[in-house]
Amino acid sequence: MASETAELCSTSLTVEGGRSLGIAGRVQCKSARWLLAAAVLCTGTLLASRMLTTEHADGDSSVSLATQEAPSLFCFSVTTGSTYETALFKVQLARNIGIFACNTYEVLSPVPLEDVGHLVSTIIFKPAKNTTAKTNTQVFMPAWLALREDDRWQTHDWTIKVDPDAVLLPERLRTHLSVHGSSPVFVTNCDHYRYLPQVTEPELFGAVEAFSRQAVSAFFQGHSSCEDYPMEDYWMQRCLECLGVKAVADLKLVSDDRCEGVNCSDPFAAAFHPFKEADKWAECWSNATLMSSNARDKLI
Repeated sequence: MASETAELCSTSLTVEGGRSLGIAGRVQCKSARWLLAAAVLCTGTLLASRMLTTEHADGDSSVSLATQEAPSLFCFSVTTGSTYETALFKVQLARNIGIFACNTYEVLSPVPLEDVGHLVSTIIFKPAKNTTAKTNTQVFMPAWLALREDDRWQTHDWTIKVDPDAVLLPERLRTHLSVHGSSPVFVTNCDHYRYLPQVTEPELFGAVEAFSRQAVSAFFQGHSSCEDYPMEDYWMQRCLECLGVKAVADLKLVSDDRCEGVNCSDPFAAAFHPFKEADKWAECWSNATLMSSNARDKLI
């Protein structure tokens, strides 16, 4: 098999430091079948896997393999304490999945979430009067200001805001974000809002919002100078742009029904949205992780 692997792939793997062995490599392959086998042959260790194919101008495709703990993720969700959102948190916490699989996590709510479990130390913020979906900036601002007083965002590479009804796979998210290094950036994730066909440029959709540590720092320092907009995700994008923070587009980051549609079998998406019923949320997570497992089994 080693000779076949050598013929099929030209492999370049780098071992990076961290709490556990990390592998970040790009493998140029005529066939992806031997990708993980090549990784095993080269390193002797296979911890986990993630494939992300990128088309090049010459027609070749590169497959990224990333198993590192970095970049580190501080993930948080904001909830009003509603019954359906509480049920979604219970599903995630029971399996240590979703935001609870990030390096550090937090749930912010205007009320204590006693039903979720004692493992969640909820940050309580002062509730806002406005709770409509289309004018929700004032709903999220108290939560962001509460996070400013919590210094954990400063000790992680990325801060990730995740809606409770979004299915998040942090290990895939790390792969998407690792290409940006330590740059002060935020990620736009959709260029086609299915209900507003005039949207053709990459925009920040609020189901999953990814901000580098430097971007969060710039936001906290300058947000008071930003013009007010009713929708939180639109406001965050315009505010950060005005503060000089660069937007980087990743249109494969989220499989979102509001954008191109949601497909829980998408092997590249790091999140899927929306799933407001706990059983549907869990089903999507199972389908997504099964897709990853099947791909790994077939390649070994």
